Amino acid sequence: MTEPNWLIWARELLAIAQTGLAYTKDQFDRDRYTAIRAIAARMMAEPVGADAAEVEAIFAASRAMRRRKSGSAPRCFAMTARS
Repeated sequence: MTEPNWLIWARELLAIAQTGLAYTKDQFDRDRYTAIRAIAARMMAEPVGADAAEVEAIFAASRAMRRRKSGSAPRCFAMTARS
């Protein structure tokens, strides 16, 4: 089964945000990447009826865990809509 476009786009936005947050040193960019992560969280939360703030907190925790490990690659969460 093919994934819906909204999920593909949300994952792409999340990957951009997580990578940007991992490497930026500028507060302006950090704020922008955080906003992009919030958009991705809302996109993923809406179809499954999840709380966007909780989804974003999971993404933020994932970033924090990755920062503690050197050399780890960015990870994306897979969420699918419930029927």
